[in-house]
Amino acid sequence: MNSVIGLIDNGVFLNHFVNLTELAESISIDSECNLKMSSRERWLTHGTICASIIKKYAPNSEIISICLKPKNNMTSVKQLIAAIDLLDKLEVKLINISVGTVGYNDLVELKGSIENASNNGCVLVASGDNHGLRAYPSYFESVIGVAQLNEKLVNLCGFTRHSSLITGINYLANGVHELKQLSGNNYITPNAASFSTCYMTACIFNLMSNQTLTEVPAVINVLNEITETE
Repeated sequence: MNSVIGLIDNGVFLNHFVNLTELAESISIDSECNLKMSSRERWLTHGTICASIIKKYAPNSEIISICLKPKNNMTSVKQLIAAIDLLDKLEVKLINISVGTVGYNDLVELKGSIENASNNGCVLVASGDNHGLRAYPSYFESVIGVAQLNEKLVNLCGFTRHSSLITGINYLANGVHELKQLSGNNYITPNAASFSTCYMTACIFNLMSNQTLTEVPAVINVLNEITETE
């Protein structure tokens, strides 16, 4: 496996956390699905926090940031599809998806894009809805869906198996993480599904770095074995 993780979010700011000083690539996708090389974000974004979480637990990873530029404060499923297709063309084998939809528009096309990437050996990890609603793409069978673990105590590996026909979530994981800021202060993340997803992505990266795992079922089998031994 190569060392690259694709992060689909709202861009990454490099001058905030001590463990986040460079990106393998930074690309933005506008509301019309046009692609361009993106300048680094200049403020603390959600994507910045997600990238720092990944780097905390998978320090050997390199991150390609795919920034979905909103229109009227909204991103579209078509932008998400364009991002997945781009990372698939770049042969990225692990993708963290922080965005999604609870609607039904464009789901057929989204599922097709997900399955194409999966069939090409890409493992996709997607955030579920914070409120327990069915969300896409985390609901799809070919995606590892993650939501936040609400219990105060978590097992040693930081995640636990979960099964729901309603949400399709595969794992509940720790969403609270302490990140070191360049200012010297500590930043504590709220317990949100997207931050749990980044933690799981880092865990999966470490597994894929040590084993030949190129399909979601194989990754899930190994993760399940870990939870059974904790």
